[in-house]
Amino acid sequence: MIGGDGETSYARNSGFQSGVQSRLTPLIEEAIADLCRAAVPGHVRMADLGCSSGPSALALASAAVEAVCRRLGNPSPAAERCRPEISVYLNDLPDNDFNTVFKGVPSFLEKHTGAERGGDGPLVLVFGAPGSFYGRLFSAQMLHLVCSSFSLHWLSQVSH
Repeated sequence: MIGGDGETSYARNSGFQSGVQSRLTPLIEEAIADLCRAAVPGHVRMADLGCSSGPSALALASAAVEAVCRRLGNPSPAAERCRPEISVYLNDLPDNDFNTVFKGVPSFLEKHTGAERGGDGPLVLVFGAPGSFYGRLFSAQMLHLVCSSFSLHWLSQVSH
């Protein structure tokens, strides 16, 4: 994968991956619905394993944030609004161009925190989690949702 946003970079040549990620949105929405039916957490933590870089790096996270907002949003105008906290962990190998990924974070946050409406959206925090998912990346029972669109097929073994 070539980093940056030049003519031959992954950021400019990942249209196929973006198309496949859009087909994952209903699965993410279903997972969030199941999570909210089981227990409505005030702080949802999700990870995208193999987030890569470029325009599709935040696509799965975006779908998850939108699903949480739909599930935990205002049921009626008179009800007290639930303002969930959502932590998004973006994982890829350390060679990933995280600089390109993080350049997209401000617009991602502006879109999802409701900055254009006075900041009435959820509190969304974005973190980098570089490393291989062959090893442990997160503490036990830390994450509510883990998604991946083009990285798990590289696994050759299941680790516990």
